[in-house]
Amino acid sequence: MNDYKEAAAYLKNRRSMLVYDSVDVSLTVERSVNGYRVPLPCVIRGAQNKSIPAIHREICAARQAVTGEDTVVLGQDYGRLMMRVFYALPGPVRRSVWRTFILKPRRAHALMGSVMVTSVGVAGGAGWFIPTSIHPLCVAVGSITKKPGVKGSAIEVREYLRLTVLIDHDVMDGMPAARFLLRLGRLLEGAHGLSDIGFSDDRATEKA
Repeated sequence: MNDYKEAAAYLKNRRSMLVYDSVDVSLTVERSVNGYRVPLPCVIRGAQNKSIPAIHREICAARQAVTGEDTVVLGQDYGRLMMRVFYALPGPVRRSVWRTFILKPRRAHALMGSVMVTSVGVAGGAGWFIPTSIHPLCVAVGSITKKPGVKGSAIEVREYLRLTVLIDHDVMDGMPAARFLLRLGRLLEGAHGLSDIGFSDDRATEKA
């Protein structure tokens, strides 16, 4: 990611953009709120410096039960009174506040990071998902299916992951984006980042 920081950069104005060293990934987890299961966003800060087991533990910790809706983003406290006042405003006023203040690049990054990951594939289905997001970089993880494919000079059944990546064309041109996606694909195919994880029966298991 260090070679492609602009992939997760926010457009500041027509002549400049905000590029961050930290890769802050926003994802959604389900939590129990007053007896109901609701989706809430969680931001993994500095994901580029964390191991896969560490990120997994952080996500699991974010899924712990809560008793109220005291925050918009898990693990971050922006003030209960402020959130209650915001939700008490009429819809048009809330949307105006959202566009005017919250969606400003620095505020948006502080609140929800710069990379969005949605794992819609857990719900099943074999289609491709095209996400929409206000993040400059959004990754939609689809399902894994088995199909015949070429390996060497032979055809055999292989597993394919449906992955869709949405990039803000205003901050990253087409060729750099293509090189970034090619690099991302190679890292995924090479199981990059799994050096501290063992493999058993084609599934990753954390070392004791």
